[in-house]
Amino acid sequence: MERRKWQSPDSILADIGLHVDLTFIDVGCGDGFFALPAARIVGKEGRVYALDFDAVAISSLKEKASRSNLKNIKTRVGAAEETIFCELCADVVFFGIVLHDFDDRVRASLT
Repeated sequence: MERRKWQSPDSILADIGLHVDLTFIDVGCGDGFFALPAARIVGKEGRVYALDFDAVAISSLKEKASRSNLKNIKTRVGAAEETIFCELCADVVFFGIVLHDFDDRVRASLT
């Protein structure tokens, strides 16, 4: 994949301190560029919530997670401004090159 030539999700997630048992929310997850490695890092006791407005991308993410036997990813199709996975549950809320996709950037970053 071209993107991996200039951006390493494993390195970035390690640099932000992601580790076993954490809860990670990937806002604008696409097909799982960060969500899939995050699920491997947080392990079976951790949780990854993945959100994207593109249903096709979410479907692709689900297929990849299934093939990799990653059962700790919960997905939703929707707008970040309108979607709340849980109250005060996240250890990390991650936005990877996606703020341009939001109608209300401030509201998206606060939810």
